[in-house]
Amino acid sequence: MIMQFGGLGLKVGKFVHPMGIDVSDGKIFVTDSGNNRIQVFDLDGNFVSTFGSRGSSDGKFDCPHDIKIYKNKIYVADSDNYRIQVFDLDGNFVSTFGSRDQFDSQPYKLDVFNDKIYVVEIGKNRIQVFDLGGDFLFKFGKKGEGVGELRSPSDIAVSEGKIFVADRKNWRVQVFDINGNFLTTIGSSVAYEEFVRPYGLAILDDIIFVADSSKLHIQVFEIPDLFSIETSTIPEYEQTALISDKSLGVGFYMVPETSNINEVTNLEINFLKPDMQTIQEHVDYQVHVSKDGNDVFGPISLTHTSRGSVTIPVQFTENGLHKIDVTVGGFLFKPIPSEIVSLTINVGYTNIQPEETSIPDWIRNNADWWASDQIPDSAFLQGIQFLIKEGIMVIPPTETSESSGSQEVPGWIKNNAGWWADGVIDDNTFVSGIQYLVKVGIIKVS
Repeated sequence: MIMQFGGLGLKVGKFVHPMGIDVSDGKIFVTDSGNNRIQVFDLDGNFVSTFGSRGSSDGKFDCPHDIKIYKNKIYVADSDNYRIQVFDLDGNFVSTFGSRDQFDSQPYKLDVFNDKIYVVEIGKNRIQVFDLGGDFLFKFGKKGEGVGELRSPSDIAVSEGKIFVADRKNWRVQVFDINGNFLTTIGSSVAYEEFVRPYGLAILDDIIFVADSSKLHIQVFEIPDLFSIETSTIPEYEQTALISDKSLGVGFYMVPETSNINEVTNLEINFLKPDMQTIQEHVDYQVHVSKDGNDVFGPISLTHTSRGSVTIPVQFTENGLHKIDVTVGGFLFKPIPSEIVSLTINVGYTNIQPEETSIPDWIRNNADWWASDQIPDSAFLQGIQFLIKEGIMVIPPTETSESSGSQEVPGWIKNNAGWWADGVIDDNTFVSGIQYLVKVGIIKVS
């Protein structure tokens, strides 16, 4: 620690609930809320001056919560007077705006950027925006847990083109564009960037600092990294799949492209919007990798990805077909009935990437009819046997597990068949499901 100053008390230089602070022109300005005044110190913590006292007339305060210095003016959130007061740097009153009609709850925190004043109304779960003259411009936010919705927002910080809001009781920091449109979120109750009570924010250049009042620590983020997914190149997926209502997809590829035993393979999993090209942010998921019913990785507990993209490092110990189950439990902060999307990986074999193969239309028709229960499993499997016999579908050498001929085809493969018939997923993803049927002995390969 470099220094400390203040302490509890009523005299100048002492505080009762100091709530807001800003630094400008070699001076430190503090809202001494319990004493209803602003105190000014030099950079060594020596008392310089004070202004304000309890009251509701111009220049007086009732629980001032926050302070910002902008263009040689001091802006104070005079919370229990339901107004913003403006002073010059010597503490002389300049102007005021706001009332109980304009602020339905106390103005709690504020920031001033690019000639606009951004005010947090913690009780109304929203942000109001004004020009420097106090004229209302727009507002955004409402109570809720969805994207763009807030629960007890406790601070705001504005940087070039971005508005950061500490969404305290939703365990996250939400990011909006300069017009109040939602962009992304940092953290959640189940995120790696986990917050319990994100309370305070500060920005320095391209760095944002988040104070968590419950975890008693500060997390630091580089602002450009929060938006890198927007401009990243969408990879060529080895397999893709959709959940049953087609509202969310999963894209999968490996690094390196061919996995080998006793080497770490990164399973790259992206969650996708229905167009299967755009990353879907904020997904709650689990991942489980298995071989012959035995755990290889996971299952991990329900986890949140704010970026919609995760890397799972796995070290395989056996060659052969492995199953990857990705369970989706919600997205955009809304829970959904848990649903499993299953993918496959052949460890020790180069993935087959047929480029010129044309699968006969009647097989695609069969897949469509089978997915909609118009034909039995046996008719569909006969078509698949034809693909294998004619060499259209290449199955790598695979040790099959013991099973009976009456073994039921998993529902996820039937879903894949329908999506493949509709052109939603590609041939390789469809083929991977068939390889799984060979692996478990439902389809016999001679």
